Amino acid sequence: MATTTYETIRTDEIAAIAALTPGKLSSVRYRLHRNEEPLRDWAELNPQACFRVFTVQNLFDDEPPEVINQQRFIKGLQEVVVAYPRDYRYGNQNILDMHDIMDQDKNQIDVSVGEAGFASLANVSNLLQRSTVELGDKVCFAVLVYRHHYWRSDV
Repeated sequence: MATTTYETIRTDEIAAIAALTPGKLSSVRYRLHRNEEPLRDWAELNPQACFRVFTVQNLFDDEPPEVINQQRFIKGLQEVVVAYPRDYRYGNQNILDMHDIMDQDKNQIDVSVGEAGFASLANVSNLLQRSTVELGDKVCFAVLVYRHHYWRSDV
């Protein structure tokens, strides 16, 4: 059994998302949020700078692990959050065009880090649990929640 750590998984997922070229408004690539404050708070304060800024976070909602030969099988939750300012940059139909772009981006990210992305990630299986949109005052957030499964060595 190949083992890994959540840190390695997160690093691979960030690289996979950052490498994507969006289908619409492709000149704005995905960018990792690197600030100390949570993405949602930062984006609301900086809506013009937050388009396609994303984060990958462990939700620390792990089930008790199965232990076999001193290795733990981890089942937990993580989320990928991508910010979209609520402005008029998306097209003539405003909010409808923004939703179309968010939907296309969410599908692209899921193909990259979800079940289909298994071969390029660090020994993890990510199963999409839910995909939602959170409406902020100045920003919408695409939220993808994954159940991740992986073997972690205790040694």
